[in-house]
Amino acid sequence: MFRLRRPERRRRRSARSTAASCVRSQRRNRRRKRRCAPRSVSGSSSSPGLRSCLRRRFFPADGSAAVSAARRLQSGDMLMKRITAAIAGIIALTAAAATDVSFFMCYRPNHPEDPTTKALNAFERKNPGVNPKQWGGLILPGGGGRAQFMLALAGGSAPDVYKAWFHILRHDIEQGFTYPLNEWIDENWEGWKHSPPLWKEVATKDGKIHAVPTPGMAYYGLVYRKDIVKEVGLDPERHPATWDEFEKWCERLTKPGRRAIAIENRPWGFLPWVGAAGGDVVRRRADTDGGAGSWEACFDSPECLRAAAFLQRLVKKGLVRGLPVLSVSSDMAMLFTGGEIVCVFGGEDFVAYLTEHLNFPADLVGLMPFPAADASLMPVLQAHKHFYAMTESVAHRTKAERDCVWAAMQALASQEVYDEQVRANAREGRARWCMPSDLRRLGLDSYMDEVPREILQMYSDLESGRIKAVTEPHVGFWQAASDIVSRRFLGMLLSDAGKDFDYRTALESITQDANRGLMFDADKTEIERRRPLARVILGVVMICVMVCVFLVWRSGRVQPPTELIEGTGNKGFRRWLPWLFLAPAVASVAVWSYYPLIKGAMMAFQDYRIVGDATWSGLDNFIQVASNPGFWKAWLRTLQYVVFAISLGFTTPVILAVLLTEIPRGKVFFRMMYFMPHLTSALVIMLLWKLMFDPTENGMLNQLLAVFGIARQSWLQDPSMAMVCCILPGVWAGAGMASLIYIAALGSLPPDYYEAAAIDGAGIFARFRHITIPQLMPLMVINFVGAFIAAFQGMGSIFLLTFGGPGDATNVLSLAIWKEAYNNLRFSTATTMAWFLGVALIGFSYLQIRYLRRVEFRSAATN
Repeated sequence: MFRLRRPERRRRRSARSTAASCVRSQRRNRRRKRRCAPRSVSGSSSSPGLRSCLRRRFFPADGSAAVSAARRLQSGDMLMKRITAAIAGIIALTAAAATDVSFFMCYRPNHPEDPTTKALNAFERKNPGVNPKQWGGLILPGGGGRAQFMLALAGGSAPDVYKAWFHILRHDIEQGFTYPLNEWIDENWEGWKHSPPLWKEVATKDGKIHAVPTPGMAYYGLVYRKDIVKEVGLDPERHPATWDEFEKWCERLTKPGRRAIAIENRPWGFLPWVGAAGGDVVRRRADTDGGAGSWEACFDSPECLRAAAFLQRLVKKGLVRGLPVLSVSSDMAMLFTGGEIVCVFGGEDFVAYLTEHLNFPADLVGLMPFPAADASLMPVLQAHKHFYAMTESVAHRTKAERDCVWAAMQALASQEVYDEQVRANAREGRARWCMPSDLRRLGLDSYMDEVPREILQMYSDLESGRIKAVTEPHVGFWQAASDIVSRRFLGMLLSDAGKDFDYRTALESITQDANRGLMFDADKTEIERRRPLARVILGVVMICVMVCVFLVWRSGRVQPPTELIEGTGNKGFRRWLPWLFLAPAVASVAVWSYYPLIKGAMMAFQDYRIVGDATWSGLDNFIQVASNPGFWKAWLRTLQYVVFAISLGFTTPVILAVLLTEIPRGKVFFRMMYFMPHLTSALVIMLLWKLMFDPTENGMLNQLLAVFGIARQSWLQDPSMAMVCCILPGVWAGAGMASLIYIAALGSLPPDYYEAAAIDGAGIFARFRHITIPQLMPLMVINFVGAFIAAFQGMGSIFLLTFGGPGDATNVLSLAIWKEAYNNLRFSTATTMAWFLGVALIGFSYLQIRYLRRVEFRSAATN
């Protein structure tokens, strides 16, 4: 058969495909012409033939190739111009996009009625180039509420503007959290020169202004029910002037089902009572030359002890409705409107919640100052006026963006925001809670008639100096000290054990810890005195570590297998082949586990700060931790927690496994019943048990006790029961799943052992002691290592249920480390405490591993 040559076949195949493409092109052109031609024109132009199309395709006229190339070059230039124009447009749009400004605690888009939110929304409408955004997410309870903000500062994702509390701004400035505002303002700025001198002192450091005060001033006193006061025959417009009068006033108002006053576990609520006694919780040390020195805490001062004694006297007489755990405003408001309490610490915001959200009549609510301790002293109101500050992350933004941040912050701190709120309060019938001076200043004298006479007199006495205004401490780190004031003092005083509570010892311990570095820096002379001993101890520890490392290295040496020595293959390659396979896993663990561990461990030898460079401190942190009695007390509580956790959490699964194995019928049902709690979230389980541990008569567990005639228990508020109560939820939820491995091991035990023991007359307890326990012992030892380490590190249940309280009853070492790092911001001290804990756990784990080396592991079939 005749066949064409391969080049000829290729040429004809190419010609056929080209002809087909030309035909398709002609058809497309004809369809396009028919669609685009006018309806009045009939017919169509003749199309070029196939032959001419092929001729143009393969035999172009002279110069047509150059023209085609020029056209292609021109179209390419046009495409590049279009791409360049598009990129320029995108850049222009990006440059013209709005600048995002994030706010923390001063902007809530979901609450447009909020004054600050309303001001920022109005600013956004006038300035489309600025886009306000709310910053933040979940807030931890208690003192951990700022932990998220601190971590954001460390990670470089902090908000631009935040509301800085008066008592914490100075600490933020010293830590380098804030950005100075002298780029835009000086001492002559209108919003600054009229600020109170104390607020100027707090916000200024080294001549730089770091924050601007919020407009207006809020005063807090005692909010009370006028109708109940009048009901018992007292004059609601005449306030008690001294503590003795206030005590008699409370006795008249108290009856079954109603208490005269409610006291919350909030440390700032204790400060007005100290101020009413003529004292404060901080004072200046006296220098050797007689001048004013540095600050120190004085929670054990005579004035503080006098205030604590008065509150305990009210508690003993049953006049106080104590709330020893943190409560929300709605809880207190419901008690107030329900008539269960008559008087409570509060201000204009609490009254607004009563009248606006609960529709409580405003004319039934009164406000009075804290009475003086005696006639020689003055009543007290607590003043609240905070700041707006920029975080240090603003320094990394451009000048134009910083100007946008300042413009938004200036709108937030404008006096007009406060004035508009005063006008709104007056229009909406809340003029009685506005300061009379503000009403006069804004020309709202017509609303002065709505202000009750006793409130007019109170503010008049405040302006004339007959009532003293006190604030929270602005020096030191009050937030860290407030945590122990809440746990060790107020929480215990307001609990069921408050009548016999030793408040003097508690306040003395708070003072010692506050002056040991918690609130103010520790005394350096004490550290220098202990430094030689610390160096000796460090040398001994280093020698012990080197000896242990040598022993581990010697015991870990393994003789290479014989085939690697005497074999004929590549001995070097075969020896290193296992390490080659392990290399990726070892590298991953080293990069993601050991490298961060080593970097973090170095913080124990530094004075680490979230913002700024860390300085080398040597053994100072170890000396402070080792010389702190609270650290060793936390160790004792941790050992107590471990004993309880092992006794309940480790033995319960073993007993449960034996019971589930021995029951004659219903094994699947009971196993399912005990495994179901493990399917529920641990957080949900803890919150359910927290409701069950309600110390009132309405608590579920107390209702069960009442059926059997047992008295009500305080549960989590009782220092003797709190530790066990924190362990029980975890044991209940995890016992079923933890018993699975023991059930499997019991199922693999030879039945001959039990049959022989039964023939010999052994009972169930004898079989359990002589057969079950010895057979399960290796498995129990393996699990014991993990359970022991987990018990030392466990703090989740304590964090959610008690946060270390009541007092320090559940403040275990792992929780103390967390508080030191994220609540007290002393990361170096926390790392040092973790060193002690880690060394102890490593030593224990080494002993357990040496024991496990003597255990022989076999399969169940072999056994």
